[in-house]
Amino acid sequence: MPARNFHSKSRDGCLRCKANRVKCDEQKPACLRCQDRKLPCPGYRHHSLRWLAKHQQGIDRHVCTPASPRSTSTEPVFVFELMPAPSQTVDSDGHDQPIDDFLCDPELSLSDWVEWPGAEPDTDAIETQPEAASEPPTAAAAAATLELSTSLCHQPSALCEYFFKEVITLYCAWDSHANAMRIMAEAFWQHSVALYHTIQSMGAACLATTFPHLAAVAVQERAQAIRLLQTHSSGQEDRLLAAWLLGHTASWHEPQDLAVELFRENCLIVRDSAANGRLHGASVPFFEEAIDYWAMLLAFFTKDHSQNPLRTAEPASSPSSSSPESSLPHPWTGISRLTVRMLTEVGQLVFRHRSRMLSRSGFLTETDMDAFREALRTGRALERRLLSYRPVNVSDILDPGDPRTSTGHLHAIDEAYRHTGLLQLYRVFPDLLAERYSPWKAEEILWARPATKQPSRTEQDVWRTKLAIYILDILREIPFESGTRCLQPFILVAVASELRCVYTENRVDDDMIAIAQARRFVSSRLSAYTHILPLRKVRKMIELVDSIWSALDSGQQDVYWMDIADQKQLRTLLG
Repeated sequence: MPARNFHSKSRDGCLRCKANRVKCDEQKPACLRCQDRKLPCPGYRHHSLRWLAKHQQGIDRHVCTPASPRSTSTEPVFVFELMPAPSQTVDSDGHDQPIDDFLCDPELSLSDWVEWPGAEPDTDAIETQPEAASEPPTAAAAAATLELSTSLCHQPSALCEYFFKEVITLYCAWDSHANAMRIMAEAFWQHSVALYHTIQSMGAACLATTFPHLAAVAVQERAQAIRLLQTHSSGQEDRLLAAWLLGHTASWHEPQDLAVELFRENCLIVRDSAANGRLHGASVPFFEEAIDYWAMLLAFFTKDHSQNPLRTAEPASSPSSSSPESSLPHPWTGISRLTVRMLTEVGQLVFRHRSRMLSRSGFLTETDMDAFREALRTGRALERRLLSYRPVNVSDILDPGDPRTSTGHLHAIDEAYRHTGLLQLYRVFPDLLAERYSPWKAEEILWARPATKQPSRTEQDVWRTKLAIYILDILREIPFESGTRCLQPFILVAVASELRCVYTENRVDDDMIAIAQARRFVSSRLSAYTHILPLRKVRKMIELVDSIWSALDSGQQDVYWMDIADQKQLRTLLG
């Protein structure tokens, strides 16, 4: 018998040929099979890999623990199996064709890690060395939750890489090498098992829309991180960062979970750690402002649990409002330290007052009247503080070095916060607006002068609507690409209940058009946000806004966004 021609088995065929499980001639830049069929050749760059446990020797089968994405360590050696890409459509030749454009996208880092559901593996395995190989501490504790799924190869590495490349940027108002959150996360994640699992949970939650099976992984990693926080001792900053991220992202998994108890625990830990000197000097203001931001978001939905025990109220002329050059803007509060604290007090006041009013039945008592007078006095004091607040000059803000987020964007958010606080006071306490009412002029919003007339209910409604549109105009000037988009949902929802369309038969005026445009802007921003940060909580925000406008358009009076959120069970962390 003639000798058989020897040929080596190649695994470098193009993605389409590999997906169709046919031989590829591997010509460059496009294989002949793709050329003959007049199809774009996807190229040869990406392999889909799967963990192949049968070749392990001396490695825990259930643990795959990466080091930093920048690590150059080469041990231990992991074994992977090549997988074809998914296919669901059939061409005229009877061959399957890939359906997702991202399979051919060289910019998508996760494509190297995807194992496509339903695909049959090749029979041979190869040995390769992933970039991340060093093992974090307490591998025994991590083993319980690091069992690899059948959908991602080397899943922890992929999720951690995605967190550092994408999630931090989406989660912060600005990001650069100077971002304190990034600095701490990069410094501690390889040494803190709780933070390690927290990072994976956040990465998986953000990818769950594209890869639905990761929703369960996100919940599993979060539960493991919480258990480790309760049982594992480590450095103070990493525990605080992990606890803050776990609490603030609880609504990522269950939109109505505000994690109030975790907030209280964090407040006490930061207070005690700062008092006992267990935090480094720069960490204290970072965590204090982080808690301030969390407190503001809780204040409009919870009873006094949002009170930050770290601080007392500071006057608007506090040096911290006029010395921005001494520190970078905070990744969550930006330059709005004092504005955020004043908004927190507004939220606490409004929540208490609305809760009392909505729970009343029967006739008013003197006790009710006394409580109202006290609330009105507090609201008047807050109004004076918001009106007298002196914002930082843009030229005085230290540039954080994010090309997407300018210092002007941070200044605009601060102004929008300030006017949103005033809008809440004027809606819940109309007496405050009546005391200073004059026909609307944008340049006179912050002028606290005696009223020129006693306004009617309709005149007050029109004034508040114009203030809401003014606030949205501030946000309209900020490009959607700005990192400050993560701070905007709270403002968008808080002004929505003032966008009342008053239709007049056979007449459309400029005010009606302005209100329609404002509604469209709110809807478009929130809808776009669902694509940037694809979480269920964002869809809840859209549902809340739609419910507000439905109530307004049905002719209901005194529609207020906090009341609708309570009635429809749509409370969530609006940031």
